[in-house]
Amino acid sequence: MSELARWQSYKIVKAGKIIAINKAAHWADLVVESANGEPVKMAAPEGLFSRGEPSSGDYLVIYDDGYTSWSPAKAFEEGYLRLSSE
Repeated sequence: MSELARWQSYKIVKAGKIIAINKAAHWADLVVESANGEPVKMAAPEGLFSRGEPSSGDYLVIYDDGYTSWSPAKAFEEGYLRLSSE
């Protein structure tokens, strides 16, 4: 997951804009924008869709403890500031 850009609110998280979602009965893949803007394909973590379904343009968010979730684009972009690459 080091391919994702770093963002800051009260916490620093790794996140990438969701470009595409490929979902089947028992699996799902996401295409997410990496820190350098390139698309990265990754398996959707288990439970990602438990509180609803993200759409293209929403964000995949990974917290320091490894918890992975998604955030609607408007809420994420209003609450986080993108940090420069290290």
